Amino acid sequence: MKKKLLALVFVASVVLTGCKDKVYEDQRMGDSNKREVKMEYNMYTRNMADSGYNWYTRYINDFIDSLKDKEYKVDPEVVKEQIKKVEIKREEISHINAKNAKKALDIISDDLSVKEKDDKKFEKEIDKSKENIEKNKKTMDEMLASIEDALKLGLDGSYSTEDLSKIKNTQINLIKTYDEKILSNN
Repeated sequence: MKKKLLALVFVASVVLTGCKDKVYEDQRMGDSNKREVKMEYNMYTRNMADSGYNWYTRYINDFIDSLKDKEYKVDPEVVKEQIKKVEIKREEISHINAKNAKKALDIISDDLSVKEKDDKKFEKEIDKSKENIEKNKKTMDEMLASIEDALKLGLDGSYSTEDLSKIKNTQINLIKTYDEKILSNN
């Protein structure tokens, strides 16, 4: 009888140890998935914030300001390098996984207190944010395309007064687009 009881305890402990390992593995996988989803959402929100004013400064303003002393003359290869930076950013935006960003919003809203979960206004805002992810990605891509077009004005070797005027209008349009399409949608 003792041998049977001992064997039963041994088998049960082996089974439970295996279950514990499986539960731990599932938790790790879940945590890893949550981390990946949140990283995707962070990339999305960081780019949304940057699209407002930082992209113009980073890709156009700083670049053009560095050309003042050279009377806005520039090697077309240098312009192409700057355009390549914008293309890389456009590629990054296109690879943002909207489904993961939406999952992250669900996780974030689940992590909040019960009081906020029951807040209908909060739920509407979360739903609105989830609905606008694809639109915002498209808008950010359009903004980067206009930055790219502004940079292309220098492919002839210089930025003329007319080019600089167009670039100034690009800045105005980017701010307007950000305010009307991205900021107001979130």
